[in-house]
Amino acid sequence: MTLQGLRGLPTEIIGEADTVIDATSIRGCEGLSFQQLTFRGVRASPTIPGLVIVDPSSKGLSFERCNFSTEESSTTWGPQDWIDRPYGVGLFVRGRNVSVSDCRFFNLRNCLYLGGDGSAVKGCSFESFGNDAIEFGANDIRIQSNRIRGGHHTPAEQLHADGIQGFPAPNGGLFSNILIDGNTIEFAGPGDYMQGIVVFDGRWRNMRVTNNSLRLNHWNAIAIYGVDDIVVEGNTVATIDPTRRVWIEVRASKEGRPSSGVIVRDNVAPMFRTAGDATTARNKIQLR
Repeated sequence: MTLQGLRGLPTEIIGEADTVIDATSIRGCEGLSFQQLTFRGVRASPTIPGLVIVDPSSKGLSFERCNFSTEESSTTWGPQDWIDRPYGVGLFVRGRNVSVSDCRFFNLRNCLYLGGDGSAVKGCSFESFGNDAIEFGANDIRIQSNRIRGGHHTPAEQLHADGIQGFPAPNGGLFSNILIDGNTIEFAGPGDYMQGIVVFDGRWRNMRVTNNSLRLNHWNAIAIYGVDDIVVEGNTVATIDPTRRVWIEVRASKEGRPSSGVIVRDNVAPMFRTAGDATTARNKIQLR
C-alpha cells in the first residue's frame, strides 16, 4: 500500500477482522489515524528499510492498536532467519509528531524507529525480536509505559541487542528533550543477551530516564554517554544471570566529552558508574 498527499481533514483508516496489509509507504500525509490494522510481510527487497515507512514529508499521524510482524509464527526460524526474513524495521518513522500507542510488535529484527521530532510511543508491546525493540534519534521524543520482552539475538547478528537505543544526530548535531519513563524491559531468550536503555553515541541534552524496570543478563542496563542535563531516577535494575552484574552508568562520550548536570537518585541496581561531578542520592545497591 502507498498513501501519498492525503492531508486536510483528519482521516481514520480502520482495519476489519482478518485484514492484513503488506509493505506500506506513507508520503506527504497529515492527520491520518491508523487503527486496528495488521501490517505483516517478509522482506521483499534489502533496499526497503521498513515494513511500514513514514517519510519526512508526513506529520501528525497516529497508529493505534495495530500489529506489526514479519510472520504470525517464528517457531521454525533459525538464527539467520531473524536477520534475513524481516524488513530492517517494523515501523520506520521519519515524519514529525507521529504517535504510536497500544500496538503490538513481534517476530521482527528491529521493531520501531522514531526519527521524527515530537514523536511518541506509549503502551505498546514488543515481543520476540532479533535485535532492538525501540530505536530513536530526534528531538522531543517520548517513550512511555511500554512492555519489552525480547531475546532472539545470536552471534549471527552483528549488531548489539537493546531494549531501547538512541542514535546520534547527523553531522555532529544535538538532540534534546528525551523522556524514557515507566517501561518494563526483560530478557527472555532463547538468544544470548539483551541490553536495556543505551545511548552510546552523539550529543544529547535534557534527558529523563525514570521509573523503568529492567531484568537483564548483560552489563549495560542503563548506559548513557555524552549527555548534558540528565535525570536518572526511580529505576529498578536486576540481573537474571548470577555470573554477570548489570549497572546504571552515565559517563563521558566516546570522544572524551564529559557528561554534565547528571542527577542519579532513588534507583535500585547492583552497580552504579557515574560521572565525577554527578549528584547521587538515595540509590540502593542490591546484590543477588
